[in-house]
Amino acid sequence: MMTLALAVLLPLRAGAAVATLDSSFFSARQAVLSASWNQEERLLELVRDPDLQVRVSAVKALKDHVVYSSRCREVLISVLKDPQQPVSVRREAAKSLSDAAYEALLDQARSGDHRDVRQICYKALYAAASSRPDVREALTSAAKDESDPVVRRGAIWGLFASVGMPEVRRVLFDIAKRDDDGSARVEALKSLYGGMGLPDVRQLAVTLAKDSSLAREVRRAAILMLSARVDSDETAVLEEIASRDDDPLLRQAALTALERTSWETLVYFHSVIRPPYGGVVYDPLDAE
Repeated sequence: MMTLALAVLLPLRAGAAVATLDSSFFSARQAVLSASWNQEERLLELVRDPDLQVRVSAVKALKDHVVYSSRCREVLISVLKDPQQPVSVRREAAKSLSDAAYEALLDQARSGDHRDVRQICYKALYAAASSRPDVREALTSAAKDESDPVVRRGAIWGLFASVGMPEVRRVLFDIAKRDDDGSARVEALKSLYGGMGLPDVRQLAVTLAKDSSLAREVRRAAILMLSARVDSDETAVLEEIASRDDDPLLRQAALTALERTSWETLVYFHSVIRPPYGGVVYDPLDAE
């Protein structure tokens, strides 16, 4: 890189060097593109491998190509829609398509033939929902009205990156406060975690954390939310639970929350973890 910089800065004395470097640079770039194309071709072949685990791994590896390759997208969409494919392969296809095929994912989420595929499609739409009102509306509608509880919880999960939107928070608040499905309430609290910087979300977490009449898992989720605390009142609630609550599991949750944000807590709340210099260290979709 230093040689290239010097060559650009001194064109009159190093014209030949510039030409040589440019040629080498473009040759190297072509080699990278060729290697990427060859890898994609090999992975597409392995999607048809007779070994199930090889097919799952190949579909997963294609996530690195799907944004740039229309052929790759077409193959994975075909896999996703194919009822003859094993569910494990179709779920992996949905995850690989998360950044590149929101229309296909939304179609399968709404009307697919298998509940586990529908669920993962809703989850795979989390990034699209944060930027597209139509996708966000589809997820909020499913979070409210979907009849299959497994699929519904997938839609609630998929809203976590859209918690900054008031219409999303209203739906998640309603589920977290009073839904008949305790697992849906827990999922709603998990999706609200990213909004703990907002006073209404913090107040909800405090209220539920203190409510001894709640189901254990719902209250535990609210307690863990307080790991993102910003004031002394939330700290006092955690210290009170840790020292006095009758349930050892909830006391442990309060102690975990007092450690502030840990890797365990971030994973529990299916957070996207990014390093300060960009990129993604942990995509929660990978663990689903």
